[in-house]
Amino acid sequence: ALARFIEFVGGTPVVLMAHNASFDRGFLANGASLHGLPLPKLPVIDTLAWARDTMPDAPNHRLTTLLELLGKPATGAHRASCDSDGVRFLFERLIRQRPIQFLRHLYE
Repeated sequence: ALARFIEFVGGTPVVLMAHNASFDRGFLANGASLHGLPLPKLPVIDTLAWARDTMPDAPNHRLTTLLELLGKPATGAHRASCDSDGVRFLFERLIRQRPIQFLRHLYE
C-alpha cells in the first residue's frame, strides 16, 4: 500500500493535508525507509498549526475538539476516512476565517 501511495503522490502535483503533519510525515518517512522506498518531497498543509493561529482560545487543538467547536460531530476519531473528512471540514472552515494564513502553513 505504501509503494502505491508513493507512486500516486510522486507522479502528480499533490499537496498533502494533515492535522499534526509532522507526525504523518515522520510515519511515512519511517515506513518508506523500512521498505527502501524514496519518499518524494511534497508540500503539506498542517491544519494543527493553522488552527493554533486561527483559534488560539480553543481549549485544545485536537482534531475532535476543533470539529465539535465548529459544529461537526467528531465520530470515528483516528479512523482514516473519518479523520480525512474532519481535516477537510476543518480546512474549509479555516480558509473562510483566515484565507491568507494558509500560505504560512504550506511547507515542504
